[in-house]
Amino acid sequence: SWEFLLPPGQASWIAILPAVGDQGQQGSCTAWGVGYAMASAMNDRYLSSPMTDIRSDHAKTASPADLYAKLVTLESVPCGNGTYIADALDILIREGIDSIANAPYSASVCSPITTGNNFRLAGYQFLTPATDMLKIKIASRAGLIVPIAIKVYSDFMNFSGAGVYTHSATDTSPLLGYHCMVVTGYDD
Repeated sequence: SWEFLLPPGQASWIAILPAVGDQGQQGSCTAWGVGYAMASAMNDRYLSSPMTDIRSDHAKTASPADLYAKLVTLESVPCGNGTYIADALDILIREGIDSIANAPYSASVCSPITTGNNFRLAGYQFLTPATDMLKIKIASRAGLIVPIAIKVYSDFMNFSGAGVYTHSATDTSPLLGYHCMVVTGYDD
């Protein structure tokens, strides 16, 4: 029976995430989601000493600036463009990224690549199909931070406040692109 795999109605790992940041006008959401949020949280959960506070200690927080610099170089795109989640995960495996203390983020300027590699991954696995909510819940229940990308339209850019973003069926605007975020838990 697979019933033992069914997660309870909720799980949350928000407490192990760094403070909310702001990507500004750069297309660096992948670096924020995969690097800053996921790599910082996984490092804190599995490698740091107990009682580490990644919300205030920038040496224990992964740099979105360093990951973004490595991504735009790898993908040969100009600073400001969006990047791919798989490439970010591969960078974390191959070379790692530096801390935000050593590579601070600027919303107006792309940072140079550093040689720091304090934040690394041993591997990753794609959850397929990407819409399989049970697999995402099982990963969340296991304490994993799951990076995702969603399609965004103009109504996303105008979304604010509490609630869950859902693309309006009446919005006929063209696809603007994709936005990387992380799943940090769920509540049925």
